Amino acid sequence: MAHTVRGEAGVGGRGARVPGRPRAGRRVPGCGQAGARVRAGGPRGTTGTVRTTQDVIEAHLEYRLAGDLERDLAENYSPEVVLLSWGEGVRHGHDGVRFLAGVLGTYLPDGSYRYEDVVSDGRFGLLRWEGRGPRTEVRDGVDSFVVEDGVIVAQTIHYVAERDGG
Repeated sequence: MAHTVRGEAGVGGRGARVPGRPRAGRRVPGCGQAGARVRAGGPRGTTGTVRTTQDVIEAHLEYRLAGDLERDLAENYSPEVVLLSWGEGVRHGHDGVRFLAGVLGTYLPDGSYRYEDVVSDGRFGLLRWEGRGPRTEVRDGVDSFVVEDGVIVAQTIHYVAERDGG
């Protein structure tokens, strides 16, 4: 069964929370795996089962909104993640995520993101988003995810960045 959530917050907004984010140990109806439980202590914790795709994407968004890339990498990304980006080609691993986050940061250095929708089913997820920086608008953002064993193993990234005024 697919699960959808919507959220909005400014970049660097401490304590930002994506609506619908489940707490550890709480039942998550309709989130990819029937009756799945959120694992306490991150994807490699010792209690419960592995987090659902929805859980991982929502945690990813929370850490990014808080400006905590390193914690996002540690908890939500496989060290061998494969990233496909129309503008930047193929990247691998945590260094690839850091590189692509840096590219996006050139467009939105102190801007804000708006997450339109998160939809997941099984190990697949899709995120629609947009952003605004001091001189740049980012629109038509769409990221897709493949999550296995509670971490992102593949991600595609697409967005259109336009300078204000054209």
